[in-house]
Amino acid sequence: MRVVDVVKQGDDILHLLDGPAQFSAGAAVHGTIDWERRYAHMRYHTAIHIIDGIVATRHSSQGMLTGSQIYQDRARFDIDVEDFTREFVESVVQELTR
Repeated sequence: MRVVDVVKQGDDILHLLDGPAQFSAGAAVHGTIDWERRYAHMRYHTAIHIIDGIVATRHSSQGMLTGSQIYQDRARFDIDVEDFTREFVESVVQELTR
């Protein structure tokens, strides 16, 4: 069975499956990691931290990262910028690609 989502509910971590469970509560299960998916998440996660670091250290007076979401094939982030201009974006991209 595939795990399609993982959510935290109180102190519990729930693994949501792609269909009805074929085992009972408390049963031992063995899982494997989808390495391609995991590696993609790792890369996007790192990229978001790098962008956040650039904005926080170089452009802290202009904005800050306020949220993000990572998917297997893309990521998005929210940035709170008072004066969001093409020049601001280009300066962050230029620093990012150094």
